[in-house]
Amino acid sequence: MNINIQKMFLIIAFFIFVISAVFIRLTQDLHTNLTLLESIEKNKLAMITKADELRHTSDDLTKYARLYTQTKNKKYKENYFKIIAIKNGEAKRPLRYEHIYWDLFEPTRSELHPLQEKYALKNAMTHLPYSKYEQKKLDLAEKNSNLLVGLEVQAFNALEGLFLDANGSYTVRGEPNQRLALDLLYSLDYLKAKEKIMIPIDFFLMFLDERNKQNVAGINEVVHYVFYKIFILMIFSTFSTGVIFFMLYKKLLRPLKLLTDEIKSFKQGSVVQDIQCYEDEMGILIKEFHLMHQKQDNNYKNMQSLALTDTLTQMNNKHSLLLLLDKEIRYAHRYTNPLSILMYDIDFFKKVNDTYGHDVGDKVLATLSTLAKDSLRGMDSIGRYGGEEFLILLPNTSLDNAKIFAQRFKDKVAHYTFETIDSLTISIGLVELQENETKDEVFKRVDTLLYVSKHNGRNCISS
Repeated sequence: MNINIQKMFLIIAFFIFVISAVFIRLTQDLHTNLTLLESIEKNKLAMITKADELRHTSDDLTKYARLYTQTKNKKYKENYFKIIAIKNGEAKRPLRYEHIYWDLFEPTRSELHPLQEKYALKNAMTHLPYSKYEQKKLDLAEKNSNLLVGLEVQAFNALEGLFLDANGSYTVRGEPNQRLALDLLYSLDYLKAKEKIMIPIDFFLMFLDERNKQNVAGINEVVHYVFYKIFILMIFSTFSTGVIFFMLYKKLLRPLKLLTDEIKSFKQGSVVQDIQCYEDEMGILIKEFHLMHQKQDNNYKNMQSLALTDTLTQMNNKHSLLLLLDKEIRYAHRYTNPLSILMYDIDFFKKVNDTYGHDVGDKVLATLSTLAKDSLRGMDSIGRYGGEEFLILLPNTSLDNAKIFAQRFKDKVAHYTFETIDSLTISIGLVELQENETKDEVFKRVDTLLYVSKHNGRNCISS
């Protein structure tokens, strides 16, 4: 299917949007169910805690009722009725009351559990998501707990000499009967009344546990299904990514690479071959490139010969540099003036390109060229002979003075702080023009000395 690149990217964008929307939806479903699981566990803990408080309240009432009848200590009676008041919301509820409270002594009890607002245990339980069956069992446990309170109050009154009349009111006065009070609280009837409180709570806990197991199992099944759909979506996305990459390679990356190779060949003067491509934006670009190449090919050689400046370093290129060298050699021979020629090469420049990229390498070349230009006199000339090789012509300069200049320049480069790399050095070959020496001969000597500097470990001068 031959579609243009713009349509292809629109299709890819739409596909990514759909996949993302589905993934977001599945993630929301997963989050919702996990939040629901967390809520179930949280509510379960809250419901069990309140039910357990009902049991603890009954046990605490029994404890203080028996202690009071045994010791006649009014403090135990006060604690007994305070427990009832807290339960009914008539007294302030201590902080973390559902934890340990009545087993502590004052002042530790008040320090660890300061008093908070009032609220009845029954009211707190109505805000929790109990089922009708669970609520019925808890109501029955509370009702039986209130009946047990009646038996405990009867024991309290017997301890004070008050007894029930025929109408069930405490109007009969007599001698305090501690034995009767103790018998009431340790009798089989009392234990059976206590059991009537605990049995509904036990049924409540069993039913709540089973109900939560079923709810959790249902949600876990949904969660596993969502995970399964996410897994399938990931497999589909991975496969689709491969298809998209293949399309991008065929429609964009491969033609772009071929075009890049052709541009490099064009820059090197090689013959540019026609590239077979799709009838899309990239195909139009490649065709336009060939048209441009055909248009400029006839003038390329003339432009090359006329160009005298290296565009990167803005200094003499090789062509103009050799012309200058011819001129300076003729002048030196004619007037018997000294002429020194310095050739330097950037050490390990390929490593700079490989490590930081060619853009950084180009900046380094431009910066180094500026350093060299700033070090020269008005009569001196400099040019880029090749990639990282440069030639400096020093008219009216002996070899000794040229060595001083070369050493200063080499040190200047070595100590210069570049913006994009740590540091670099240069290797230098240096000669002074000899009598009747030709351009080729002097160039061969300086080139050989540059090679010697490289061979000797670089960052040095050979002359």
